[in-house]
Amino acid sequence: METIYLTHETAWWYWSNAKSAATTLAIAKRRQVMKDCALSVPAIRALARSGVFAGQHLSVATPVRGRRNGEGVTFHYCSTQLPRGSYVQLSQTVYVASPELSFLQAAAAQPFWEAVLYGFLLCGSFALDASSKWGTAPRAPLTSKKKLAAFLDQCPGQPGVKAARKALRYVLEGSASPRESKTALLLTLPLCKGGYGIPAMELNAELLVPEHLRGLAARQTFRVDFLWRNYGIAGEYDSDAAHLESEERCSDATKRLALKAMSLEPFEFTKLQVDNVHRMDETVALLRKKMGLRFPQRLPKDYARRQRQLRSDLGFGA
Repeated sequence: METIYLTHETAWWYWSNAKSAATTLAIAKRRQVMKDCALSVPAIRALARSGVFAGQHLSVATPVRGRRNGEGVTFHYCSTQLPRGSYVQLSQTVYVASPELSFLQAAAAQPFWEAVLYGFLLCGSFALDASSKWGTAPRAPLTSKKKLAAFLDQCPGQPGVKAARKALRYVLEGSASPRESKTALLLTLPLCKGGYGIPAMELNAELLVPEHLRGLAARQTFRVDFLWRNYGIAGEYDSDAAHLESEERCSDATKRLALKAMSLEPFEFTKLQVDNVHRMDETVALLRKKMGLRFPQRLPKDYARRQRQLRSDLGFGA
């Protein structure tokens, strides 16, 4: 029986949007190499007529070089020398590039910042969901930085490995939304890439509510959007209304009391700040001061241009 191996754009779309993907990964069989590959365009196009991939342009892996594309189908030559578990079974005749392989492919084909954000998503706690009011749905992480690094270590010579390792350096685990991912990336990317070069934070870190405040908080734990544990700073980002309505979130007043009781200083980011470059510059200057970090003595010669470009790439205002 012929098997279809979905890859590249289709894999990125699937792992970005499938709300049950974590469950699928937990029970799915995996393959190392492609066997009995389906190369008939009509047979492959039938996959796009119903089910999960209905209406999708399909990217299909093939071990044959130079395979001609067809209407609604793009073929990608993929090496058969891949680590174990590179393809995840979705049905009897359909496999998809694993989150780890798809990250490698993203780094080889996409701009650097897009590959990093894709890593945020794979290691985060959300899926994209156009039907949701907030555009996302909660989901368990599909992989981790440790697993991604281990996979890349098994791919010497594969296209994109160097770029993937570079992108992985800036991936943070635990993001709960695309906006949160982009803000974290803007803060932590180095100056040479247009970011602010702020030390990496923990995203959505879970903290225990001090025992004497549990009655007031009516819970034992809460989450902090951005936690710089070593600096004693807990950052909150107020633009994500899904966070504001979550049962996991304490009231602002209670959370501030709890944070101060834990020797953590609250620090707020707002959408208005992040969307305006001058307000964000001032906000980050204050954050650096609270961290005890000196303002960079020398900025890259074309920092303003790189900053504008990064903000534009991430969808932030000028």
